[in-house]
Amino acid sequence: MSETRAYTDAETAKQYAAIDAAVIEEGERALIRVSGENSRDHGFHEDWPVDVDLIEPGKDRDYQKALTEKLTLIMEEVIEAFGEVRSGRPPLETYFVDKKGLIGPKGQEYPEQVYDADGAPMLKPEGLLVELADANIRISDLVFLLDASDQYVEARRIKHEYNATRPFKHGRQF
Repeated sequence: MSETRAYTDAETAKQYAAIDAAVIEEGERALIRVSGENSRDHGFHEDWPVDVDLIEPGKDRDYQKALTEKLTLIMEEVIEAFGEVRSGRPPLETYFVDKKGLIGPKGQEYPEQVYDADGAPMLKPEGLLVELADANIRISDLVFLLDASDQYVEARRIKHEYNATRPFKHGRQF
């Protein structure tokens, strides 16, 4: 049985560095790839205007508009998560809605997913964690579109490493 103890900021940073970062980073890259491929296969990349390697930052208006649209969709998922909180639902609750009236009245909620004869889900999952997952999927899709998996994984790693050294609440009251 391991002993539990509090770590100082420097110790936390060292502890994080000791984790098998390669496994974490490979999982991140896989999520980016799977999210991007699924979005592409469902037509969500058809309006992406250019090859990222050919853009001139600050000069390509189509690229800027497409990028802001993708960022807005990420914000929309976070706003939907906020809506789940405002509705008063328990934060860990996942529920399922019959959006098409496939098994009951349209809009009917169920506590569990229902599957058709082929094993495909019939109900739309909802809840705070589902919306946060949607935001993560959209972020991963954007990174895929930017062809920036390695850069994103490195940015996340260095940000996490830096955050581990910051003061309590980053020096703020809340």
